[in-house]
Amino acid sequence: MGIGVLRASPNRGQVRSRRLRSAGVGPAGLDPGSPRRPSIAPKKKRAAQRPCAQGAGGALSFRPPKETGLITSALLNTIPNNHHGFGTAAELVPAVLQPVWDERPNKRQVHGTRAVHIVEVRQPVGDADAFHTATPGIPVSVITADCVPLLLARRDGGHVAAVHAGWRGLYDGIIGQTLAQLGGGDWVAAIGPAICAACYEVGAELADSFVQRFGAAIVPTYRHLDLRALAQRQLEEGGVAAIEHVGGCTHCARADDGSFLFRSYRRGDRNSQQHAGLFIHHDH
Repeated sequence: MGIGVLRASPNRGQVRSRRLRSAGVGPAGLDPGSPRRPSIAPKKKRAAQRPCAQGAGGALSFRPPKETGLITSALLNTIPNNHHGFGTAAELVPAVLQPVWDERPNKRQVHGTRAVHIVEVRQPVGDADAFHTATPGIPVSVITADCVPLLLARRDGGHVAAVHAGWRGLYDGIIGQTLAQLGGGDWVAAIGPAICAACYEVGAELADSFVQRFGAAIVPTYRHLDLRALAQRQLEEGGVAAIEHVGGCTHCARADDGSFLFRSYRRGDRNSQQHAGLFIHHDH
């Protein structure tokens, strides 16, 4: 995200996506910040397997979290000087991010495609849905409640990014545009907890639009979008080969005690989305 990327005029796809707004996952919103009482050491629960864990089409495999605490990517864990996590209903802001949480950018996610290069603490960025930094100690993060949270890191650990990819952003190409701004290099990506295809039924017009633009595989059953499969495809098309899916479905994944593991807009949760993010640790 360059220090400030000018918003481009909406293309025809963006205009069309706004006409289809009624089928969206959730509204734009301000970063709500830390929960009132963040849980540093939540009670651990084993996640129960759910029928939709592989999506409506069964094309991708998703591993539910083993507990409601910190969710991380094994792939991102191989990156030096990288600290990251995906939030849950029990811990909206991952504990690993809390020591640097006050340094995060001041942002407003709007289901767009604008990416911003973060170069200073508490940087005001306005409306944006992707953030990247090469500056140690500054977290880049996104809030989601069914949309795809995407975390990326360059293999040398010198640059990290977070992308909020809902249906509008994916339809309009947010991942490809963000990767273009990152300027090449060897990147790895973790696709975090998001609504699965089996749970994500949309209107016929929206589903048809995705079929026309991306092919039938992204709508594995009638009127069900596979956002995570589309995110993976766009990453691969942008040159990212190392990709991991973590976290399961935000809409239906439950712990053994029956409680939901994640916040879900489709399920009725409002104004308490979970955060996903990462930062480069200072060298000592």
